[in-house]
This record gives sequence, C-alpha cells and structure tokens, in this order.
Amino acid sequence: MPARRVPPEKPIPPSKAERMQKHLRETVANNIQRFRTDAGLTQRQLSERANVSQTYISQTEQGKRNLSLDLIALLALALEKTPAELVSD
Repeated sequence: MPARRVPPEKPIPPSKAERMQKHLRETVANNIQRFRTDAGLTQRQLSERANVSQTYISQTEQGKRNLSLDLIALLALALEKTPAELVSD
C-alpha cells in the first residue's frame, strides 16, 4: 500500500505573525508593569526578586524584549502570579 500524501500546509503570512508577536509583547509588557505597580514594587525591586537587571525590566515593560519561557517563569514567581496571567489579555 503506497504512503498517503499529505497536502502541504499553507504558511502563516509574515504580517499576521508579526501582528501577533507585537500584540503578545505588548500584553506581557502591560501585565508586568501593572502587576509590579499593583504590588507596590519598583523596577529595581522586581529586578532583584527575579535576579535580572533593572534595565531588562525596563525594556520588558516597554515591549522591547522577547522573553524566554524561563524569564516568564521567573517574573511570574517574583510577582506572585502564574505565567498564564503574564501572557493573558
């Protein structure tokens, strides 16, 4: 019996991917800043809790950083939130 051919997948348009990436970065940036200020923390205090630089926190809150899953986990712990809360709309 011959192998079944699977039709090629339609690639995601670059513009759609870029919009989603930008939206996710902005969502995470806004959530981190909101959770930080709600907790009464400065960027420096959050950076010390998460063991990252204050500059990194600042750039993250400006949406200039593409966070790894490891960093999302560290920031969630530092903010006493779940990783899902950091990435949710």
